[in-house]
Amino acid sequence: MNEILSYGTLIIVEKMNFRALQRRANKTTINEKTGLPNSKSRYGKSIGYGAPAAFLKRLDLKLKAIDSQFYEVATAKVKASQFNHKTGEYEKNEKNPLSRWKKIGRDTVQRDLYSVFLLMNVNNSLDRVNRASSNRTYKEFLERMNKEIERVKALGPDHPLAWYVK
Repeated sequence: MNEILSYGTLIIVEKMNFRALQRRANKTTINEKTGLPNSKSRYGKSIGYGAPAAFLKRLDLKLKAIDSQFYEVATAKVKASQFNHKTGEYEKNEKNPLSRWKKIGRDTVQRDLYSVFLLMNVNNSLDRVNRASSNRTYKEFLERMNKEIERVKALGPDHPLAWYVK
């Protein structure tokens, strides 16, 4: 938590329903390799162990103690994972919804990093991405993203973050 605070004192996160992540899958699927049913558990135990809601609450309290700010963006309104700041359109990736990469014009960006970039450029009412601000800071974002991807690739394929940059 202190490491997060070392990066800055204005924290913006997406408001999330962590309970939804704990729900079990409705369909029973069969593993093609083994012929056995796949587990229907989703993230339940792992979400419980991480306790993200409790972490955010503690982070908020710590920020208040040092007169800093914690904001939760309305996820359903901003839709950072679908927004394209160049076109101003919301684009769902129908072909491959689990892809870690997103096409923005001629650039290919890492989806999670791009979502954070959009949250960084959200307007004051926390319900929309500020396109002018996004366009102004996009080039710097691309440079930093590429530098970070190279850094993670250099850590090797066994590093826990390696699957983000494949």
